[in-house]
Amino acid sequence: MESSPSEETGPTFGHSKLGPLDNNLVLNWTKGAAPAVGERILMHGRVLDEMGRPVRNTLIEIWQANAGGRYRHKKDTYFAPLDPNFGGCGRTVTDENGYYEFLTVRPGAYPWPNGGNDWRPMHIHISIYGNSFGQRLITQMYFEGDPLINHCPIAATIKDRSQLDRLVAPLDFSKSRPLDFLAYKFKLDILIETPSQTAGPYVHIGLMPTYAGNAGYYDEEIGTTPIQGDVKGDIIEIVGSVYDGTGWAMRDALIESWQCDAGGIFPGTEGADPAFTGHCRFAADADSGEFTLRTVKPGRYKGRGGVESAPHISLWVVSRGINIGLNTRLYLEDEDNSKDPLLNRIEQRHRVETLVAKKTGEGKYRFDIRLQGEGVGLFDADTAETAAEAIETAEIDLDDIARGMSQDGVPVPRLVDQLKAVAPDNVVHKGATSQDVMDTALALTLREASDLLSQRLVALYRSFEDVEKRFGDEPLMGRTRMQAATKIKVRDRVQTWRLPLNDHLARLSELRPRVEKVQIGGASGDRKALGQKADRVVAEIAAALRLAPTDKAWHATRDGVAEYAGYLSLVSGTLGKFGQDVALMTQQGIEEITLSGGGGSSAMPHKKNPVGAELLVTLAQFNAVQVSAMHHSVVHEQERSGKAWTLEWMVLPQMLMATARAIAVAHTICESIDHIGSVQS
Repeated sequence: MESSPSEETGPTFGHSKLGPLDNNLVLNWTKGAAPAVGERILMHGRVLDEMGRPVRNTLIEIWQANAGGRYRHKKDTYFAPLDPNFGGCGRTVTDENGYYEFLTVRPGAYPWPNGGNDWRPMHIHISIYGNSFGQRLITQMYFEGDPLINHCPIAATIKDRSQLDRLVAPLDFSKSRPLDFLAYKFKLDILIETPSQTAGPYVHIGLMPTYAGNAGYYDEEIGTTPIQGDVKGDIIEIVGSVYDGTGWAMRDALIESWQCDAGGIFPGTEGADPAFTGHCRFAADADSGEFTLRTVKPGRYKGRGGVESAPHISLWVVSRGINIGLNTRLYLEDEDNSKDPLLNRIEQRHRVETLVAKKTGEGKYRFDIRLQGEGVGLFDADTAETAAEAIETAEIDLDDIARGMSQDGVPVPRLVDQLKAVAPDNVVHKGATSQDVMDTALALTLREASDLLSQRLVALYRSFEDVEKRFGDEPLMGRTRMQAATKIKVRDRVQTWRLPLNDHLARLSELRPRVEKVQIGGASGDRKALGQKADRVVAEIAAALRLAPTDKAWHATRDGVAEYAGYLSLVSGTLGKFGQDVALMTQQGIEEITLSGGGGSSAMPHKKNPVGAELLVTLAQFNAVQVSAMHHSVVHEQERSGKAWTLEWMVLPQMLMATARAIAVAHTICESIDHIGSVQS
């Protein structure tokens, strides 16, 4: 099936239904009876158009998690408790000068549910829409100084750091109120500067609280039908589903509709039906994925220049993973649509049918919305599903792949041959090359490795804290250039081991987006085989794998991988310094540290060799040498290098293993420390 064409928006957006507490999330859930739990903050800013002019009378709707990171949504199963006094949504309209503000609580972070150890940072979802808009903006506000922004898969979809920074609200002490709340200023530059971000799976909290399980949240919520009484005209019912590119019904889709009444007059216009609002919001059923719209059959109306449009309903669709939403139209099969100006502008005539609701009975219609169809994806849904099933059940011959390695130098060609034998023709490996597979696998491997390194660094940091707590006040001789200097405390030395780990954790967070990125380039790295769909294909594969998309293939630009190697050497170097210190402190005659265990000597049984400490020094020196090889591997000739790429394979895995082992050994040494602190006079 073809995808539904996008269409212009309409004039109705629900701005007239605001209550006095709608922009006060601290009090609006309980109607002022009790405040929400958490740190109170004022979110404020200004909406400007592309010329820098203030935009007035613009509807801003927000939704967020509570202070513990839990959404008040019937589908949110995060184990953080719900706040009985917090609903998590609010709305307001900009004033004459474009200013807005919300009083709320700082939202908590929560784990990314798609696996790994990724976390969503503190954030607030925002929808902005009004008469000045040709397109609604869905975005998010992050908080200045939040370290989790660099761990966020959603934030990582914005490749330009300067654009991501526009979503980070700075602390604004000028608007903060002593002993009450902090303020954050978030400027919204429409369509030009403010990037979009996904609406998320809980968009209904902000835009349809009743559906989310929060009935009665607003004094006057935008209803699920525009019929508000005894309306004029024929009442109709439209049923359908919203489908993604694979043909799956999107069960968290939310749809907004606006239309004229049976007489062809929009609400708010002279002669309009007072019992008909013309505007409503409705959602796909969380189990079946179907939506139902009960409305009035619209009449024909005359637009600009007196041009008459066929009866239609304008729709806006949003769902998890959609940043902006789809604006489209719904026409009716039993009406004459032949002279409609919009339908006649669609050059691909077969796509017109995707905008027409099919009549299924008296006053009943079926209308399915497809966010992606054959004209957008590389394959139709049936072919893609058949290929996926074949690949999932394929029996891979590893011996054949091993034999192919000696001939091809990479395992991919033999693997592709085996998959092509079971999948439909011209589906497997389309537009890709072996390096795309290998580098994407590398990115996925580095993601898992980084998770492991982070966990071990945190555990080691805590072990050092424990050592400092146990022995920190003990005296120790400070030594400079291997000579006794002045007396210090044990904590002074332990802190030189512990504190750099904080920096390494921060470095890793900042570095990960530069290596955890998808590789799709094709034969020569130009993505030519994917044609005009290249950027969309890259973005969708990146999203599916939770990797960052790239503007261009990085076949021959290996600076990110080399930077990662340098990072590994820094970590092992810090631990090598720890090992060197421990080895020196165990020397007979100095004996400033006592370790349980230790290595023995076959010739000198009185010795207890600091084997673990020596290993840390060895691993640090090993990695330091390998960094040079990794920097050599950066030099790729032209569009791809076989020899430089192979050198990278030989070196990087060894460095990763050395670093992971070093952290584990350092942790073991910490756990074996019985005492630190004998001072040499």
